[in-house]
Amino acid sequence: MAKVAQGYLPLNWEVIEQSSDLDRLRMVLGGLDDEELMQALEKERKQRRDDYPVRVCWNCLLAGLVLQHAHGAGLLRELKRNPSLRRAVGMDPHKGEKAVPTKDAMSRFVQKLLRPEHARRVEALAQGLVDKLGQRMPDLGKHLAVDATALRTWARGRRDPAQSTDPEAGWGRKTRRWTDKEGRAHEEVTKWFGYKLFLLVDTRHEMPVGWSLHPAHVSDNQTVEAMVEGLTQKHPAMKVQTLAGDKAFDDGPLIQRIHERFGIRAVFDLRDTAQDGEDGQVLPGTRNILLGKDGRVYCYHKEGARLVRQPMVYWGFDQGRTCQKWRCPAAVSGHSCPERARCSPTPYGRSVRVKCQTDWRRFGPMPHGTPERRRRYNGRTAVERVNSRLKTGLTLDDLHVRGRARIGLRTRLALIVLLAMAQGHLDNKAKAWRSLTRLAR
Repeated sequence: MAKVAQGYLPLNWEVIEQSSDLDRLRMVLGGLDDEELMQALEKERKQRRDDYPVRVCWNCLLAGLVLQHAHGAGLLRELKRNPSLRRAVGMDPHKGEKAVPTKDAMSRFVQKLLRPEHARRVEALAQGLVDKLGQRMPDLGKHLAVDATALRTWARGRRDPAQSTDPEAGWGRKTRRWTDKEGRAHEEVTKWFGYKLFLLVDTRHEMPVGWSLHPAHVSDNQTVEAMVEGLTQKHPAMKVQTLAGDKAFDDGPLIQRIHERFGIRAVFDLRDTAQDGEDGQVLPGTRNILLGKDGRVYCYHKEGARLVRQPMVYWGFDQGRTCQKWRCPAAVSGHSCPERARCSPTPYGRSVRVKCQTDWRRFGPMPHGTPERRRRYNGRTAVERVNSRLKTGLTLDDLHVRGRARIGLRTRLALIVLLAMAQGHLDNKAKAWRSLTRLAR
């Protein structure tokens, strides 16, 4: 029999999203290793009334997210009329509707989870799922993207947040600018009162591996370094190579620090900070090498009265010197250049090195204008899809709680559901693969 090498089973989000609600709930409950948390909660309840077991209450919280119930009352009503759902969350079938927890019982259970010791266990549960998924997918975390999304608190915004019923929240503002086909400039401003959820997402598997919740007024680039540091400490086996982000994260000192501290190459969209009419500056020590405002290197020559500018060819990153290497386009491509003999008569052609310290934004470890950079930056759309699953599919866009602790718990529960759903899906695929292997033999 011919043997086929099987690296790992791929994660298919389309299959997960097309599954029924009960199937997705079974994926979550089957992929979750929550025994430590359950034992800690049961130990607290020992020798007390146990009308509604903690395992049932915990499963009900997860089921509410899977079934997209923004209100707990909606979930409890569905539990009372759906015997299959009651069995799925572990309720005693002989009790019928009486096994469904009351609204007060669920409220008290959530209050327990807000205690610091249990909040740490819930966070550890989410981090443990990331480790388990890393065992299934060894390349998890190799290429990441970062983004922030708005979470609105269930509190009326005040000009002074301290006067609001959620004083920990803040005002956020996002400006979107674009130019239409007729060349007219447009600007759209969105404001919200609440928080920002920052996510580090694997661009291949579309899995969140790091997260952080902050008031909405916190700048995007203030949190990235701490998140990357936390990721490397919690998951040392995860070897991050690139980090993609939009213009909000384009900051020279940040790009320098994450490269020097963690060896990560930033792939942030470049903000246009040049003055009107400015096209770059001449590389010191040269006469015809231009450092473009777009992060590329150009050589130029005159053909009569016309100035011809040609982009040089990127030829790799010199890690020891922390600089980019660029080569003569005429020598690489073979086209004629009237300045070739004067510039560099050798067959190799002229090469220049541009140090990152010249401008880390434009000439960092990941050069602008290369196919690899475009490919890594295009992977940033994975964050948007994860945000959509969290906010639309798991109701984070319809929060009815206030306060950083409660919103943080709700966010962690949504992340746990997303991660456990992926883990359960991979476990099911692994069982099917083993069954097919046994049949083939």
